[in-house]
Amino acid sequence: MIWQEYFGGNICVVNLLSRNDRLKAATELLNRLEINFEVWEATENKEKPILGLVDSMQRYFRKVLEAGGERSLVFEDDISPLVDAKEFNETMDKCISQLPNDWDLFYLGCNVAHGVQGFYSENLVTLKMAYATHAVAYSKRAMEFVVNREIKEPFDNCLVRDFQPNAKVFCSYPMLFTQNESYSDIEKRNTDYSRFLEGRFNAAIKKIKPC
Repeated sequence: MIWQEYFGGNICVVNLLSRNDRLKAATELLNRLEINFEVWEATENKEKPILGLVDSMQRYFRKVLEAGGERSLVFEDDISPLVDAKEFNETMDKCISQLPNDWDLFYLGCNVAHGVQGFYSENLVTLKMAYATHAVAYSKRAMEFVVNREIKEPFDNCLVRDFQPNAKVFCSYPMLFTQNESYSDIEKRNTDYSRFLEGRFNAAIKKIKPC
C-alpha cells in the first residue's frame, strides 16, 4: 500500500471524546481497510458546533505544518466505505500515482453539487465544487489556507467559496467513501446523506463517461 507512505503518517480520524460510538465504528472500518491512522480529538463547541470542527481542523493542520508535513488525509468519524479493502487500496495507489504535483484537494467522497468537469485520468475526476469533508486529502497550500483563515461558517462552505475556485480539486473514481446514517452533533439530528452523495456522483459521472 504505497499510498499511505505518500502522506508521511499524517492520516487521522477526527472524533469528539463524547462520541465513542462513532470512534469504535470508524476504527473498525479503517482497520478493515488496513489504514494506519491517529485519532484527533475534536473540539467540542456546544454553542456553535460548526466552529468546533473548524477549530479541530485548524489545530490538526497546524500540527502537521509545524512538523514539516506536506500533505494530510483527514477522515471524519461518520465515514462509510463503498468498496472492500482490496479495491480501496488498489484504487488509492492508482489515484496517488495519477495526481499532479500541484493538486490542492483530493476527495475520497463528496457532494458534487454542480457535477464534475471531467476525467483527469483513469481514476480521478476534476471538480467544479465539492461539499462534505468526511474523507479528504489536503495539500500544504490547502492546510495553510485553513490555518490562516478566520472561519465562522461550515468548514466546507468556506472551502467551496474561497479556496476551490482557484484550486486544483479532484475526487477518486470510483468514489470510495460516503457517510454513515447517525446522529450529528453539528446538526443536532439523525442524518443520512449516503444515497444523496452517491446518487449525485453517479449521475455526474454518467453525463461524462462514454457508454
